[in-house]
Formats: sequence, structure tokens, C-alpha cells
Amino acid sequence: MKNSSKLLALLIAVIFVLTTFVGCVQTTPAGTDDTTTGEDTTTEVTEVTEATGVDLELSKEDLSRYVIIYGTKADASVKSAANALRDELNAAFETDIEAKIDWVKDPSAIPESAKEIVIGSTNRPGITDFEKNLRNKDYVIVCSNDRIFILGGSPAATIEAIKCFKEKHLDLENKLVKINTMLEYTCLFNYPAKSVTINGVDIRDYTVIIPKEADLSEKYAADNMVAYFFEYYGYDLTVSSDVVAETEYEILIGDTNREESSVSLTTDPSKCEYILFKSGSKIVCQGESYMVGGGVGELAGRIPLDQTNVDVKIDDLSSEPAVKTFTFKEAKSAILMIGDGMGFNSIKMSLPSLENNLFIAQDLPNQGNAYTGSLDTASNSSTPTDSAASGTALATGVKTKNGYVGRDKDNKDLLNIRELADSKGYMTGVISTDYITGATPSAFLAHHYNRNNTTALGNQINNLIKDGKVDWCAGDVGNNLTTNTADALKLLSANNSSFFLMVEEGHIDKRSHDNDKSGCINMVKRFNDDIAYVIQFVLCHPDTVLIITADHETGGITKMSDGSFKYTTGNHSTANVPICAIGYGTEIFNGKESDNTAIPKFIAKIYGENNFGS
Repeated sequence: MKNSSKLLALLIAVIFVLTTFVGCVQTTPAGTDDTTTGEDTTTEVTEVTEATGVDLELSKEDLSRYVIIYGTKADASVKSAANALRDELNAAFETDIEAKIDWVKDPSAIPESAKEIVIGSTNRPGITDFEKNLRNKDYVIVCSNDRIFILGGSPAATIEAIKCFKEKHLDLENKLVKINTMLEYTCLFNYPAKSVTINGVDIRDYTVIIPKEADLSEKYAADNMVAYFFEYYGYDLTVSSDVVAETEYEILIGDTNREESSVSLTTDPSKCEYILFKSGSKIVCQGESYMVGGGVGELAGRIPLDQTNVDVKIDDLSSEPAVKTFTFKEAKSAILMIGDGMGFNSIKMSLPSLENNLFIAQDLPNQGNAYTGSLDTASNSSTPTDSAASGTALATGVKTKNGYVGRDKDNKDLLNIRELADSKGYMTGVISTDYITGATPSAFLAHHYNRNNTTALGNQINNLIKDGKVDWCAGDVGNNLTTNTADALKLLSANNSSFFLMVEEGHIDKRSHDNDKSGCINMVKRFNDDIAYVIQFVLCHPDTVLIITADHETGGITKMSDGSFKYTTGNHSTANVPICAIGYGTEIFNGKESDNTAIPKFIAKIYGENNFGS
């Protein structure tokens, strides 16, 4: 929630005085059970009216003198909402109000007495006084100098402000807009953090610095730090590379060129070790490989998500570098990442092309392997599983026949892990670079005896989306895999929600079917990028479990005596596949061979089901 002293200073600056307090409720995303998160979604609303203001009733004739203005760079959703407001006003008042962008060649030519309804962030005079302290989910409605400002701290908040304007100020029955000439109506979201300071300095005064040639872990540690504080504090932090001029307050992530980043201590990522300390006015986050984000996770963890309006004071950081061990919390959410067709040698073959010659999942603390066979494999050991049967095993904890999606050997529907999570009221999502009707994503969404009946599968999936039974569902995301995953996680974890997400890189398999070595390597590289992002997300959300595996191996990739790799088949093989995991309880997979059905059974326990897949 916004700092109340800053709000009052702002209100005084615009000569408004407090008169009344009323309440409203922040909408919770579909699928969220507030009883499981402890999140208080109530917002505090302050309605302010200047005593000398005049109560106006704008009639059709009055309103016809107004124009709706939105910003040149306004979000598409804001433009749509602005145009929808125009259409609603024109229909109700039988007038012809226009909606225009705020662009003008000479900003000084903007008429001071313009009659405008200004939507969102624009170049209109005085608007910065209102928006500078608005946080992501806050909004205001202000009437000043014949302008009505409807403004949120984000596109979504601006849309909420438009809804509020229509509810409180439109009298459609009498065809009037009722508003006070000096109105300010402010709706403030109850963030967990009211303020966040490090050694007495607001965290917004710090710049997050990463190396000019930041690796994936450094880059995504910074991205996740920004996303986390934006969600739970409401403000954007600034991220820059270390080529910018040095400033007094900086959070240094990784091996930057700042003197303070020169740390002689070593850490072991397999033990979840990291370094976080203060050096003067700098905060230093260090660690090998993915654990460079350990310090970011510790800073994020200082915000108590089960409370609201807390002044978070981080003033106990050591002034000397020391190795620390990251601690995960009991899990309430899970992410399952599947590299379709990705065997051990798919990864080894790709290493020279990967950043730092590393498939980053192999640095995680818990590593094992999985047997992927299907019922067809059991009856004939030379017959490998297909993606339908293996996807079903990973989704339901039950072995089935090749070609079956979400059904057992007797062609009966099986409960999948996403359905279990949804039944508990949790958010759920499925992402794939394959079509959403592909065998693997379908196993988490649908039920059919024939994986190739994409029409039937698609109808089931469309109905899930229409009925709100899956909160994020995206196929064929291709080059947007990491962006799509980040957007999904932002939605699914909002308001500290519990969730389940399955992410598939489907083209490792496709390229290996073609014995396309370079193509396979590129797909492993794309998957590695996505994994790097998700690992940093988990470090900021330590009550989330991450498991990375494959449904089967494709191509029978073999390492030759000269160190090269060779495809031995264009089909699937019966080889075991990797399991790499991080999070509470995932040591169960460490150093072991597990059946792939053990993975969803483990995840199901997070959602309170101990007999999943029976």
C-alpha cells in the first residue's frame, strides 16, 4: 500500500482535503482460493472533495463539448477501454464524443481550458502530480480545470479506474455525469509492503546493476527481482548494465565491473550456496551459476506475504562477504518442465553451444533419472513409449498404452495433476512450443484414446478455457517461450496464489526425429534459456518446486569414440531421461532411478493428495 505520508503530501499539493473513507474489494484472479494464501485482497479507498468545489451535473449538451484523450503510447487494453467508454457515453447521451490520442506538434499549444476526459498516462498538464506516486494497482479519478483525469498505476488499474468512474459518476437513467469540480478519488491497493528500505534508503533509490555481458542467470535474477518487488511493493526498480555511470546506491548482481563485486570466496551451486552482503552503500549478490540469484531471493523473502502495509526494513545485512545456504519453504506450488525427446546425450551433444558450456539444470542440487516406459514397453521391451503414454504418465501417475491421452489401459479417464490443482482452487497453466493439441500438453488438459484426433482434443481444451478451468493455456509459442513462461508465472502467482504450471519444449523431439543435429541443439538451447528464467523465479518464490525432465529420448543419440555424437534411429528409444529438481522435498529424486509416474505423485502431495495415481 502506498506510503500514507506521501499520499497526504500529494493531496495537499493539489489542494484537496480529506472528507470520507469508503471501501472496495480488489478482484482475486479466477481459481485462487484466498483461504489458502492468507492474502488480504481488500483495498483502502480515499474519496476527497475540496470544500469550495462545485457539484456539477453534465448534461448531453455539456458532455458534447468534451473529448476523450489517451496517450500516444497507451496500452492496447487502455485504448480499447477508452473507446468503449466513448461508445457507452455516445449511446447513453445520444451525442458524438470523439476519442483522440494526446500527440501534438507543440505541447505548449495544448489549450489550458480544454474540456477533456483524460484516460491513463498522457502529456496533459499536471498529470505527473497525480501519477508519480501511483503504484501498479492504485488509481485516481481527478477533476481539475475542466479536465477529468482517470488514471491508474498500470493499464489494468486504469481500466479499474474507468469502471469506478462509470459506477460512481454516470447516471445513465437521467443522462447526467455527476462530479465535483475539485474531486479526487483515490483507490489504493493493500500491498504486503508499505515501504521497503535497505539501511534506511528506499529500495526505489537503488539501481539494479548487472554485467554488460550478463549471463542468463544474472539477467534473469534481475528480471525476477524487478517482477517480485513490482508485484508485492508496487513500484518498478531500475535495471542497468555496468556500463552506466556509477551511482551511490546500487544492487550488484553477479560479476559486475564495480569494485565491490570482487569477492574471493567460492560457492557450490549443488549445495545452494550464495553470497549477500553490503559494502558501503552497495548491496552485493554473488554466487556460481544459478545461485547468483540467491541473494535476490533473500531480499525478496524479506517481504511478509501473509501481511499487508508492512514497513520492510532491511538493515541487518553483513558488511563482510560470507557463504550462505539458501533455504526452501514447504512447497505450495509446482512447475514441471518437459523437454520432449530430451535424453542425457541430447544435452551432452548441445553443451558446446550453450552459454558457459552448461545446461543450467545440471547445476541444480537434486539429480536423478527416470524410466519412461509405457504399457507397450512392458509387453515388449524393444518398443519405446510415445509422447501420449509418457505424457499421461507424467500427468496422472499411471502407465497407459501408446496413443492414449489422459486415459488408462481400459480407456477410462484419469485425473491429471493440473485437474487436481484446479479442483483445490489453485491457478493452473500449460505451455508448449508444440501445438496445444500435441500429445504432451494434451495429457495435462484432455482425455482421448487417440492422440491424433486433434479435433476432439481441441474441443475439450477450448471448453476448459471457456469454462475458466485453466488459467493460462498457450501452444506453438516458439521463439516466445521464455516471455510466455514469464507472463504465465506472473499471472499464476499473483497475490501469492498457489499454482501448477507445465512447460514443454516440444521441438527437441521433432528435430531428433529428423536426425537434425543443429536443430536439436538449438531447441535444447531455447529450453535452457527458459529453465534459467524459471530457476530465478523459484529463488524468489522458495515455496515453489521445480522439476525438469523429459517424456522419453528421441534419436538414440550415441557418443562416439572420437567425442562426436551420432543419431542411431529416427524414432524414440527406451533410454532413461534426466530428472533435475530444486525446492522443498525434491531430494527424493537425488541420485536415484525413478519411474516417471513418481513425479506427478510427488507433486500431488503438494496439493494434499497422497494417493494420486492409485
